[in-house]
Amino acid sequence: MALSEVEAKFRHGLSESGEVDDDGKLKRTGTVWTACAHIITASIGAGVLSLAWAMAQLGWLAGIFILLFCTFAAGYASTLLADCYRFPDPVSGKRNYSYMEAVKVYLGGTMHKICGWMLYINLATIGVGFTITTAKSLLAIQKSNCHRKYGEDSTCMFSSIPHMVGFGIVEIFLSQLQNFHKLTWLSKLAATMSFVYATIGIGLSLAKIISGHGGTTSLAGVEQSSSEKIWMTFIAAGDIAFACSYALVLFDIQDTLKSSPPENKVMKRAVVIGGLTMALLFTMCGSFGYAAFGNKTPENLLAGFGDEMPWAFWLLDLANFCNVVHIVGAFQVLCQPVFRIVELLARSRWPKSNFFTKESPVKLGNMKFNLNIFRLTWRTFYVVVVTVIAMAMPFFTNMLALLGAIGYWPLIAYVPIELHIAQNKIQKLTLRWFGLQLLSFLCLLISLAAASGSIYGLHKGLSAYKLFQVEAGFRHELSESGLNNPAKIAEAEELLVDDDGKLKRTGTVWTGCAHIITTSIGAGVLSLAWAMAQLGWLAGIFILLFCTFTAGYTATLLADCYRFPDPVLGKRNYSYMEAVKVYLGGTMHKIGGWILYLDLATIGVGFTITTAKSLVAIQKSNCHRKNGEDSPCMFSYIPHMVGFALVEILLSQLPNFHKLTWLSKLAAIMGWRKNLSCRGGPVVVRKNLDDVYSSRRYCICLLDTLKSSPAENKVMKKVVVIGGLTMTVFFMMCSSLGYAAFGNKTPENLLAGFEDDMPWAFWLLDIANFCIVVHIVGAFQVLCQPVFRIVEVLAGRRWPKSDFVTKENLVRLGNMKFSINMFRLTWRTSFVVLATVIAMAMPFFTDMLALLGAIGYWPLIVYIPIEMHIVQNKIQKKSLHWFGLQLLSFMCFLLSLAAASGSIYGLHKGLGAYKLFQARE
Repeated sequence: MALSEVEAKFRHGLSESGEVDDDGKLKRTGTVWTACAHIITASIGAGVLSLAWAMAQLGWLAGIFILLFCTFAAGYASTLLADCYRFPDPVSGKRNYSYMEAVKVYLGGTMHKICGWMLYINLATIGVGFTITTAKSLLAIQKSNCHRKYGEDSTCMFSSIPHMVGFGIVEIFLSQLQNFHKLTWLSKLAATMSFVYATIGIGLSLAKIISGHGGTTSLAGVEQSSSEKIWMTFIAAGDIAFACSYALVLFDIQDTLKSSPPENKVMKRAVVIGGLTMALLFTMCGSFGYAAFGNKTPENLLAGFGDEMPWAFWLLDLANFCNVVHIVGAFQVLCQPVFRIVELLARSRWPKSNFFTKESPVKLGNMKFNLNIFRLTWRTFYVVVVTVIAMAMPFFTNMLALLGAIGYWPLIAYVPIELHIAQNKIQKLTLRWFGLQLLSFLCLLISLAAASGSIYGLHKGLSAYKLFQVEAGFRHELSESGLNNPAKIAEAEELLVDDDGKLKRTGTVWTGCAHIITTSIGAGVLSLAWAMAQLGWLAGIFILLFCTFTAGYTATLLADCYRFPDPVLGKRNYSYMEAVKVYLGGTMHKIGGWILYLDLATIGVGFTITTAKSLVAIQKSNCHRKNGEDSPCMFSYIPHMVGFALVEILLSQLPNFHKLTWLSKLAAIMGWRKNLSCRGGPVVVRKNLDDVYSSRRYCICLLDTLKSSPAENKVMKKVVVIGGLTMTVFFMMCSSLGYAAFGNKTPENLLAGFEDDMPWAFWLLDIANFCIVVHIVGAFQVLCQPVFRIVEVLAGRRWPKSDFVTKENLVRLGNMKFSINMFRLTWRTSFVVLATVIAMAMPFFTDMLALLGAIGYWPLIVYIPIEMHIVQNKIQKKSLHWFGLQLLSFMCFLLSLAAASGSIYGLHKGLGAYKLFQARE
């Protein structure tokens, strides 16, 4: 299907005022100045800082000639393209919304396909270069600060990965801006930033020249061996040519302009203004930079001033910061065509799918915007892939240079000229035709030279770098601390490791209690009053006390199984499933493992849904107070789910339970606060089993955080008693007082019942819902740690020599020090993203979680702990002790069957009532 047909089929909706353009789209509002901002953003990029180096390689004659020629060729080709925005008439014809649509209608399908592959591969990969350049600018700021603090001789080495990750997160947010019409403010900001850092580079160059410390220059440039001179000349010519390649997004920019005056005339004015600005800044940066440093001009102009002008550090930091802000905008401007083509093709392939076509209105405070699930998913995926490639291959800029060189001649010169010839029906072998072909041929020579230089640079890059190369860190601190001394290292190791060689554990009774309370007193506690109403006082209190007793008792049994065979001196079992394997054998280990990790892997979906419901409850409360109780306050879950996911992606990089203590303490406090605020939550009896017993599944993991003295099993039993009693008190208070307050009309979520009866307490309800959210943020990490750990352990065993899987890269942000493992970063981020997408697609998934929890309750919470206790203590069959344990197991088996039956009923109702990606409530 032709792109123009696809575009016609998917028009934008009418504006509220009903004003539309001649093609039925929302009225365009762009002017010559907004177009100039887009052009400057796309052209005056970080590449402008390398023009002085290019001038040094070429010399004054060739350098100035190529610079002026490339800026002229880019400007002239852009004016030719401006007339091709409409077909066949440049003023009143049908619009071509992109470069490739114009190629198709003027030059036919074959050329459309060839150029399409070149254009979109070029644009799709340019984001990698932006990510790498951003990281380099931020590293330059870090190094500048480090050298000022520790001296110029200090080895200031930093990792680029955290900067790349941060840049990726920013671009994920900005990529949700739908199109060029929404990017005007960003382009204006980015254009301003480009002027700032280019002006700083020019100003410092002038200061160096005026002070009499300019470098030695020549007409022919740097003196080198003949072969090296040729390669450097080719690379320099390519650098200059690529800096002038804004024609690739010209149609997208022109499609933002008002239709009166004619777009082609306005666009030509914008090209002239933007082109002259570009030529002026390029010439000044290239010439003054070369004059300042001569034949020793650095590849990045700003880098040369660090040693020569230490007093100007703040200007250099400002310039690098402006460079980063500029690239943030340029990323969006140059990637918009890629976003657009994929979304158009997806809509043409699945025109009736809400996932691809539905725009869900979303309101955050006073902000209103539309959210499309496919746009959110695809653009996020694109940014993540770009970021991972940048982290894996910091030499990828050489690959980008090769792709740019291959595409430069056909896309920047040949195609615009052929479009102009076809539109104006220029006869072959005429003087004008020869002039156009000569221009095209000269650009072809530059393209071939740039491609040759890029291949040379790529060869050097591949031999010099390794995948995921990260700069090592902080040698000056090691020398200051004396840890270069082997004796001191051995002494430190003895003090800092446990009997198993791992870092010394520091957990206590109170950190263990915090973890248990975080996992058990969850949002589900607010549904206990409803459960009590369904069961009545007798059955309700009996089942509640029975369940809390069973949970506490099985946890004490598990505490003795942390070590094998002796509970005090034996070998540690780091997880529940390791204990199952050593006590009960491989078969039970596999069965229990599948049940456990399937349960754990899906629980994050339920947390995401519950968080969104709590935040929507706050929004609704505020809306009803503002607009009245009868107002239809409808809000989308999706933005809240996305925000929750971003928080969890960051927190998921905490390596293990040892790093989660502060989060568990905070989550535990929030768990108490939300219960105290109501005195009296989104699951039912069938679901409550999983909430009441959840902490027992992680008992072994919690044990692995405790100090080895006193004995871990004794400390853990104290934790279970304190945490269990706390849990029982809160469960009894919430269920009993809640049931007494509402009687047989008790709502499923206790907080929801107070909205009508006590409108004055809205602030307490909002606080309670906020505390639920904070609690779940911590619980998500605590409960998902076993899943993270098992996958990482298995990957480490499968690829033990892979740096991607095993290497810990030391990173420092200010005074913060931490390590990043690339596999952990990628895997845990993917897990959170997948959980979020499932939550957005299936808001009834909590019923599926309840079924999985019911299936796993009896074997994981009761049967296996009892069987391990029997094996460890060698309890004889048919003894009184054995019969008591089996009776307890059987009663819990009946509860598990009842919970599974209720879950199936709830799942049936949920499937009948909901639709995929239901976005509003």
